Amino acid sequence: MRRRAAAILSALAMVASDPVLAAPFDGSKPFICAALEIHSCATGIACEAQTTEGIDAPRFLNISVPDKKITGTRPSGGNVDATIELVKHSQDMMFLLGAQEAFAWNITIGEADGKMVLTLSDNEDGVVIFGACTLR
Repeated sequence: MRRRAAAILSALAMVASDPVLAAPFDGSKPFICAALEIHSCATGIACEAQTTEGIDAPRFLNISVPDKKITGTRPSGGNVDATIELVKHSQDMMFLLGAQEAFAWNITIGEADGKMVLTLSDNEDGVVIFGACTLR
């Protein structure tokens, strides 16, 4: 009986500590996302590949969902300091939304793998940034 109870407790301890149960990118811990592929689009013009330098976007974004902050440094030296206005979770994805100046933005992050798609848009232009995130 004692041996069986010890085996059950051991199994429960392994399940409770299993990192797969908690998605690493659920927003509970800060993380960094890197831009890997960028496309910009404008009304009536085909989308074209861009670089972070070409659109003056940070190559890396520091994201802290608990603080509702996204920060980064542009190639020009300017800072990005955005406030996360809305956080939603659905089907193993986290959605972060906000607006800054004349642009609305949305970041979708796979909670298990950290894959990211960031979109920026105004009423005439749009940018799509594909990337990947890692925990800090």
